[in-house]
Amino acid sequence: MKYIHKQLSLPATICVLGLFIVIISCTSENSAITTKHGYSMEFEEDVNGDQVEVNDVILFGMKVFAKDSMLTSTFGEKYPQEFRWIPEDQRSKMRNPVVDAFELMNEGDSVRVYYPADSMKGNKFGLASGENLEYVLKILQVVKADEYAAYAKEKQQELQAERILVQARAAEVGEFVDDILQKYKANELGDDLIKLDSGLEYVLHEEGGGEKPQARNKVNVHYYGVLKEDGKMFDNSFRKGSAFNFSLGVGQVIQGWDQGVAMLNKGAKATLFIPYELAYGATGRPPTIPEKADLVFYIEVIE
Repeated sequence: MKYIHKQLSLPATICVLGLFIVIISCTSENSAITTKHGYSMEFEEDVNGDQVEVNDVILFGMKVFAKDSMLTSTFGEKYPQEFRWIPEDQRSKMRNPVVDAFELMNEGDSVRVYYPADSMKGNKFGLASGENLEYVLKILQVVKADEYAAYAKEKQQELQAERILVQARAAEVGEFVDDILQKYKANELGDDLIKLDSGLEYVLHEEGGGEKPQARNKVNVHYYGVLKEDGKMFDNSFRKGSAFNFSLGVGQVIQGWDQGVAMLNKGAKATLFIPYELAYGATGRPPTIPEKADLVFYIEVIE
């Protein structure tokens, strides 16, 4: 049995995606319903697939919208998120719209859920009173409890194989970055070097076939960072064997990344030349990043 997967507990899912999902009961499609805790939701697909039983693992995808702008999506990821279905007595103690939703859904079902800004605590994503966050949630697959061990083993084997392949690229990518930096210093990049008013410069190596990410979208990248002055590598994701993910345009990364990655399609490969003002500033980040250090990052935006 071939699985699609990604391991993530419910609390981690809620933390990472800013969830508080809202969902509907199973009746006709596009019919608004209210969950047991008062959230409004509508079925977009009701396919009457396998029901979820205790200790089954739900593999699901989600999109989150605010004012018609998509904040994040997990649907394009290779490994969907997962949640192990807990017993009813435990669910009853969890006043959580995600649990509300899954109680009303089967494998293959898709719903649109509304979470009122007036019910939120903390970050309300710029929503005014009376407005909602909207969630699109789909159960992609239900892995039965007795099949989960095989599923988990297969996933770990795939992840380990991918990790080894990525790590094997580290030396090659390092040589490539060194070559690009030398051409940059020798003014040999010509029209390939794109300069922005902010001071950021970049070279696009491959355009990529996906869309450009929008503010607050989750982005997955591989990177290789060196100091512009001497080409010394200070960090890279290739040696770790896993990509780095962050939300674009919310200050989770340096300004040069927020600006540069916003220019790149999914699947793109580029080298960013980042002045210290858009990196770690005048103080740097000792001992790795010196004062007023200009940086160079090779970036691959993962599909």
